[in-house]
Amino acid sequence: MGMDNAGSDPGQGHDRTSGVPTRVHAIETFFQGWGPCLFVYGTWSVMLLANILYVLVFSYNIPWQDDWMVIDILTGDRPMTIGWLWAEHNEHRLPLSKFLLIMSYEMTGDVRPAMYFTVTALGALALAMIRAARDLRGWTGPTDAFFPMMLLHWGHSEVFLWSFEICYTLSVLLAGITLLVIVYSRDGLSVGGAIVLGTCLVLLPLTGANGLVYVPPLTLWLIYAAVVAGYSRGPGAKRRAAVSLSFAFASILVTVAYFIGRENIITAEHFLPI
Repeated sequence: MGMDNAGSDPGQGHDRTSGVPTRVHAIETFFQGWGPCLFVYGTWSVMLLANILYVLVFSYNIPWQDDWMVIDILTGDRPMTIGWLWAEHNEHRLPLSKFLLIMSYEMTGDVRPAMYFTVTALGALALAMIRAARDLRGWTGPTDAFFPMMLLHWGHSEVFLWSFEICYTLSVLLAGITLLVIVYSRDGLSVGGAIVLGTCLVLLPLTGANGLVYVPPLTLWLIYAAVVAGYSRGPGAKRRAAVSLSFAFASILVTVAYFIGRENIITAEHFLPI
């Protein structure tokens, strides 16, 4: 008699079915519910705010290194033409990045808006990936803090404090959007998804070689999605296939154009000590 209650704490309480203290259940419920959300979104919020303050404190309205390539456009010494936008800069073609930098400088008279764009764009991408992981899994896990830790850590300090680095930000942002579209297309690529993904594929080569490298594998995936849609019998399948193939073909054309007339400017001088 009384053996079932031996050694128990009357003030603690137990789950009658499992014998586990209710306090432990409360802790488990917290860490399975609000706990991961607080940790993940708290990490994201703190890192995003820290980076905005980082740019605010340590950035200067002074062009640096490659930023000077657009100064003659801003001063009116050279017109902004399609030829200038398409021209190589080192080993890259950067028409999209050049255009956005010019627009940013002309509208604000400051080189720093591009820096804030980098921080907010990477922050938005990290948030979108957190939400995508939740939608895919069904809940938010503490490991989802990986996304802001990966995209917003201060190892990217040079990217955050250099407006020209918007070219790298754009390639990561566009590639991230394509990844999100793929994640949300488990039941087949929709027409809207094909348009978004295809647009990103067409724009990626315009951010430089760092964006161009993503295009071949993602184009193959888009062609695969088009083939799958073409063989399906669902409503609008043929339209989805046609849109996907059209964007895949367009991305191939832009990629081929990237190499036409390209000069091999990487010479032995780049590797000689100064």
